Amino acid sequence: MKNLVSVEELRQLNESLELGIAERTAELTAVNHRLSAEVGKRQQADELLTLTLANIQDGVIVTNAEGAILFVNDAAAHMIGRDATEVMNSPVSSVLDIIHATSGARVETIEALRLRLRARATTICC
Repeated sequence: MKNLVSVEELRQLNESLELGIAERTAELTAVNHRLSAEVGKRQQADELLTLTLANIQDGVIVTNAEGAILFVNDAAAHMIGRDATEVMNSPVSSVLDIIHATSGARVETIEALRLRLRARATTICC
């Protein structure tokens, strides 16, 4: 025996689905507005930070976790004697030798440390 659904039941089901869709759309719209506002705030903060770092009198070089240069302000570019755009995405070790203030010893860069540790981790002997 076939299940028969009345036109009224179909109308009610459709109405229920339409209501659910409208509620979910309203929720997603509200979340989208909040996210857009947050993105705007973060972009403003990023612009302010970049402006501050670009105009500070001290040399500033920013790298990612792998040691690749992401930002160089004019003071740092002057100190290293190279144009900032020239060193972007380069390993920091290709631009700087970091020397310990009291011992005078060369300080290992983050990128060199990562490579050394990665090599040690992959050198597994039987």
